[in-house]
Formats: sequence, C-alpha cells, structure tokens
Amino acid sequence: MAACSSDSPCPNFSYCPESGAQVCTPCSENCTSCISTDICEVCAEGFVWQTNGRCAKACDSLQIMHFCNNGKAEICSPLSGMNTPCSCGIAKNCAICSSPATCFLVC
Repeated sequence: MAACSSDSPCPNFSYCPESGAQVCTPCSENCTSCISTDICEVCAEGFVWQTNGRCAKACDSLQIMHFCNNGKAEICSPLSGMNTPCSCGIAKNCAICSSPATCFLVC
C-alpha cells in the first residue's frame, strides 16, 4: 500500500489512519470512501449508508412501515429500534422506525 498524509490522501476504497503507520489502508468491501476500516463516507453500489457509519445491502423497495435490514425488508415495530433506512408513512429513508406512523429523521 502507498504512504499517505493530510497532503497526500489515499485513493478511493482506502483511507489514511490518523495514528500508527501512515499507509493507505483498505475500506470495508461495502465502501468506496471511508474514514476507518468500518466507518464509510460513501457506500459502494447496491449498498446504503446507515446511521452507524456502515454500509448495508440495499433493499429494492420499501413499503410503508418497513425498514431495510441488510437487504431484507422487515416491518417497523416498537421492538425493532433499527437505525437503518426505512419508510414510515409518507417519509422515506428515516433513520429510526418506531411506533406506527411515527418516524424520527435522525440523519
């Protein structure tokens, strides 16, 4: 891997660690741009960014009151508490699903 610094950034799919060896380090396979191995700034095609900074497999479509759980649409419920894109009523890509017809836009 190539050496890096704040003046010499890494190419896509890698990042420059803030401490330790200043060598371009690969992002996770779901990221095209990242700030650490697990924290993505831009997701690879077919993946969506989650509020925890990770990229998960995208759902093809979401119906009302469903959220995307790593590529699988699941129903929103007070028990889910999922921090993922969801569809709550007319709102799309909410960060948190909660009780019916309630959506918190936390992104």
